[in-house]
Amino acid sequence: MVVVHQGGRPQFVRTIGLGGNATTAAISASLDVPIIDAETIKYQFGDDSTQIQSAERVAQSSMRELVDEIRNSIQYFTSLQGKPPVSQVLLTGGGSELNGLLPMLEAQVRIPVRTVSPLDRLDISRLDLSPEKAAEVAPGLASPIGLALPEPDKGVKKFNLLPPEVAQRARMKRIQQRTLVGSIAVLVLLVLFGGWKFLQVHNAQNDVNNLQANISSLNAQVPKYDLVVAANDAYTQGLARRASVLNEAVDWPLALSNLISITPPQASVESFNGSETASAAAGTPAPTTGAGSGSGTQSAAIGSIDMSVSGPGPSLSISEAWINAVSTSQYFANPVQGATTVNADSSISFPFAVSITPNASLSKNGSLK
Repeated sequence: MVVVHQGGRPQFVRTIGLGGNATTAAISASLDVPIIDAETIKYQFGDDSTQIQSAERVAQSSMRELVDEIRNSIQYFTSLQGKPPVSQVLLTGGGSELNGLLPMLEAQVRIPVRTVSPLDRLDISRLDLSPEKAAEVAPGLASPIGLALPEPDKGVKKFNLLPPEVAQRARMKRIQQRTLVGSIAVLVLLVLFGGWKFLQVHNAQNDVNNLQANISSLNAQVPKYDLVVAANDAYTQGLARRASVLNEAVDWPLALSNLISITPPQASVESFNGSETASAAAGTPAPTTGAGSGSGTQSAAIGSIDMSVSGPGPSLSISEAWINAVSTSQYFANPVQGATTVNADSSISFPFAVSITPNASLSKNGSLK
């Protein structure tokens, strides 16, 4: 069998109808000895006996024919387009031990030739095989080792060299082992699940007993807490009333302080009247009118301030300053200006009213907390 490979992948394969058996048959026919004796004679090549020398001459002719076929195979491969030259020849098998075959082949192909053992790259340390016995059986192991090697390409379908009955027994044994392991695993899971459920039921029963004991204890203490419940209800109602009062009450110090801060510099407040509007704080919008525009906007109010204002005249710039100042405050809204009166000193006077927004309530500013 001639196999040319590159990087471990076969590139060319040819089966030659000659081999070591052809040499054995030629020796058997030439010396008129049985095949088994001719095979023994092959391993004695190199001795000085007449029979062995005659056998060597016969073998030379058979080996030359085999070498010619190997050389022709290599030459044919190298003649193919795009194929690289063969770099070396490796001999395996029992026929590779024929005395004189290696130098004869090397002289014909003119490239390095050497014999190799298929055991060289295998770990045989766990085999009961002595070095001598390994060297004896190695030549004939190339084919079985090659057949047993795993296929690196996952796409290639694997094949099994075991007889069908052996493979069937192995498969049944694996099924039995897996069934046994699965049954044991299921049994263990059932035992664990049963134990877990038992603990759950036991813990639930303990929880029920504890809850019943707590209920009995609480039922005995219910009369003691009636006064506490009544006091808590009264406290809750007081908080609600307090919140209602705080929401509706104006924080007058805050309102007056902000009013003073936004008063235009040239304005003078002649009179002041402040009042609270509880209904507006509760959510009823107070009717308002946009200052100087005649259009109205709605804004909830918890109180109002009426003032009498005077300032330089005769223009209305002082009233516009008031309206602009009120629009920037979060505590006042809805400025309303009354009729303007021109005084003898050219100053003007007019009534001015603003609504107090819920932002100025006691609850918003926390003045009583």
